[in-house]
Amino acid sequence: MITVNGIHVTFGRGTPLEKHALRGVDLTIPEGQFVTVIGSNGAGKSTFLGALAGDVIAEEGRIAIDGVDVTRWATPKRASLVARVFQDPMVGSCTALTIEENMALAAARGRRRGLGFALRGDRRRHFRERIAELGLGLENRLHDRMGLLSGGQRQAVSLLMATLAGSKILLLDEHTAALDPGTAEFVLGLTRRIVEENRLTTLMVTHSMRQALDYGDRTVMLHEGRIVLDVSGEQRAGLDVPHLLALFAKQRGEDITDDSLLIG
Repeated sequence: MITVNGIHVTFGRGTPLEKHALRGVDLTIPEGQFVTVIGSNGAGKSTFLGALAGDVIAEEGRIAIDGVDVTRWATPKRASLVARVFQDPMVGSCTALTIEENMALAAARGRRRGLGFALRGDRRRHFRERIAELGLGLENRLHDRMGLLSGGQRQAVSLLMATLAGSKILLLDEHTAALDPGTAEFVLGLTRRIVEENRLTTLMVTHSMRQALDYGDRTVMLHEGRIVLDVSGEQRAGLDVPHLLALFAKQRGEDITDDSLLIG
């Protein structure tokens, strides 16, 4: 379970560029729930994921994972608990290393283990079996450099890598935004399968209203660093994109002018 109580994040405090990215965010996410997170540009979505991952340290409030206060834990300390996949397929893996070496590093995340330990014979067999599950034929390319893969292939491998260290929390930061529509749909289908098979507690940031309703169990909307809408269950099941846009506009008290929220 993830419990967030009153977290605040401000960038450039005391300067002309001061930006209140998160303003007293409260959220409880039960174990195994899949939450889609939506909002206009600058709403605080990526900052919120960063705060959960430890990349951004909240100046106020508390973040707990399974009852343990991790608010002041930096990214390396949270690494065995939280995995993250970014929008840019080039982030989160090393282009100069092989697919197998990238998988080995992912499996050792949060542990004091080197590549030698992670690339033992039994681990190599495990990596081959796991990557075959993607159905992309990459089990025959484990010694290819990661940089040779397409964007979609890299995101698929990144999703798989996120599960190798046993992390039970998965953060997806617009992980299909840089992909073409067909590849994005494939990666989203893979996302759903991996989340369900591994029973991961998941937060997926998206700009697509359709994706926000089609995937997951719950949809949360952020605006100017605050949660303005939180829907699940029957209320969410009865929503379509126009209704979701209308609810968002009502909560904001203004019409939506951010075209990125209308995609898909």
